[in-house]
Amino acid sequence: MEETILLMLKDEDPLNVSKQLLIADSAMFRYLIEEMHQVELEFGDFLAENVTQFITMLDDRELGNVVNGNFRELNKLAEVFVIDWMKEECKQWLKKKVEGARTDEEKRFVFEECIYILGKWDNKAMLNVLLSELTLQDNSSFLLEYMTGLDEQDTVQIDNMIVLGGSNTEPFLRTILVNLEGKVKLDENLKYLLQQMNLALSFEQNKELYLEVYKTIENLPDISVDDLKFVLQLSTKTTSLLSSRCEKRRSRTAEVMDWKKYRELLVENYHFVTVGPTLMVSTDCCKIIADITDAVLGNKVTSVFVAIDLLLRVCYYNTPSTEETRVFMTTLETFSKEKKLQKVSKRFLGMVINALNYSPKVQKVELIAILNEITNNDNLSTHHENILIK
Repeated sequence: MEETILLMLKDEDPLNVSKQLLIADSAMFRYLIEEMHQVELEFGDFLAENVTQFITMLDDRELGNVVNGNFRELNKLAEVFVIDWMKEECKQWLKKKVEGARTDEEKRFVFEECIYILGKWDNKAMLNVLLSELTLQDNSSFLLEYMTGLDEQDTVQIDNMIVLGGSNTEPFLRTILVNLEGKVKLDENLKYLLQQMNLALSFEQNKELYLEVYKTIENLPDISVDDLKFVLQLSTKTTSLLSSRCEKRRSRTAEVMDWKKYRELLVENYHFVTVGPTLMVSTDCCKIIADITDAVLGNKVTSVFVAIDLLLRVCYYNTPSTEETRVFMTTLETFSKEKKLQKVSKRFLGMVINALNYSPKVQKVELIAILNEITNNDNLSTHHENILIK
């Protein structure tokens, strides 16, 4: 007779499930049942209908009919019980939702699911996919709708809303004005948003709105002396940033790209070198991925942006080997940790990946894999826009 396990449900009769079905794909079920000898498992934290669907999915070995309303619990069940194929299918399901998100409602759903995954399992991969996809769109309407409830949000949500806004500061200025309505003093989330957003850029883009925000804050009936000092400090800092903005842009551009070195890596500049008794012809031109790695090691490439630009060029005619790719990524990682490489914009990477998806080149698969790896590595890429994007 087949051995079964009881799954205890909240306010419902227990489910009698085949032991073999549970342990076939799950290391956690194997541990609980075979090592801990449990014959009853508690599922009271999950809706009975979702547990039933979860068991059906295990039996069919496919995700089946997943909708927005049950995705979170099904994904949680896959994570908790360590069912790798189900975790991957849930990831792909959500990724497809992210790629198709256009309305405010669709964006809210995928954003909250990605934030939940980050908070629950400290996994930023899906959030990075979302940010790469949505930062290519105009999110003004979504930002205003979502941040109307600023009081209820945490700093992680606010930080990622700022990323989604990109260089468009108007939604945040309007968000502040909306959240100041009916207030008598500054609350912590408003102060946090003011600290984190780019006030200098806000002034440049929307001077009238910027001044209205400060006027509204100054006229709050019960604003404290400390909060007035806080606002004055922000204003002073913004003024300082505005006065030095042009110089900083010129400086950052110089750091990102050394045009002389860059041209040498693109053009076949032949020269003679002596190797022992032999006179040999040499060139600095990058023709394969190993040449880019050598250029990084030789400090001829000082930004991930340039490394990627060269990578796209050399891979137009060549498919990189697994070993070449491994050495290339290891070199980038090592140099970035030593602060020898400037990071690249995740938004830029997202645009390149989207373009590659339409390429007929067979090597696009390897290229997209490399770029996704760079996107998911915070030592190599950043949500701040790279100067070269603009």
